[in-house]
Amino acid sequence: MLNDLKIFHVYPQVDTFLRVNTNLLSSFFEGFVLLIITMSIIRTRVKTKTPQPGKIVAVFLIRYSFVRFMLEYLRADSQLEFHGLFTVSQRFFL
Repeated sequence: MLNDLKIFHVYPQVDTFLRVNTNLLSSFFEGFVLLIITMSIIRTRVKTKTPQPGKIVAVFLIRYSFVRFMLEYLRADSQLEFHGLFTVSQRFFL
C-alpha cells in the first residue's frame, strides 16, 4: 500500500515539472503530526493539573498556520506567482 503512494509525480501530458502531492503531505503534517503534538500537550496538562485556558487551541492554530504557510511553497498551481519571497496565497496568510 505504501508503494502505491506517489508523493512526486510528473504529468507528461501537461508539462515536465516534477510535482509534489501536497494532499498527502498536508494530511500527514496537518493531521497526524498536529494530533501527536496536541495529545502530548493534553497529557502534560492532565499530569500537572495546571489550568492554562486556550493553550491547546493557540498551539494548534499557530502550528497549523505554520504548516500551511510552508506547504504553499510546494504547490505548483497554474497561478503560481511570487511577489518577493512569498506566493500570492502566502500573502493572504499575512
